[in-house]
This record gives sequence, structure tokens and C-alpha cells, in this order.
Amino acid sequence: MILASVVLIISIIIACQWIPKLKQQQALNTMIVFSLLLLIGTVLNMGIFLKIKIPSPFDGITFILSPLKEYIVSFTK
Repeated sequence: MILASVVLIISIIIACQWIPKLKQQQALNTMIVFSLLLLIGTVLNMGIFLKIKIPSPFDGITFILSPLKEYIVSFTK
């Protein structure tokens, strides 16, 4: 729990340093992408420290591409 809190505090500090600079430059797209990536990284790291099972991206790729593989293999038989 403490490590998850530390990750959250560090993320808030990073956001407080970079978002005002991006606002001054009027870089709205960059600010949105930065915020989204920071949020994803924060959530995933907090999940790891809280021992939440986070599925591997490979599982999703396998789920999506398995029917395609079977379809292609059916042509070779």
C-alpha cells in the first residue's frame, strides 16, 4: 500500500511539473497524450504494487489472432 501511494505521489509531482509547461506552449495534443500515458503507467504500477493480477498483452493478442491462424491453416489442409 505504501509503494502504491509513493507511485501516486510521484505521478502527481511529474504532472504538476509538466502540465503547466505544456499549457504555456498551448500543446493540447501533447498534453492529452502525456496525461493518458502517465495515467496508464500510474494505474499499472499501482496494480503491480497492490498485487492485482494484470493480464499480459500477449493473452489478448493470442485471443484475437487464434481464429485467424485457424482460418489460414484450414487452407493448407
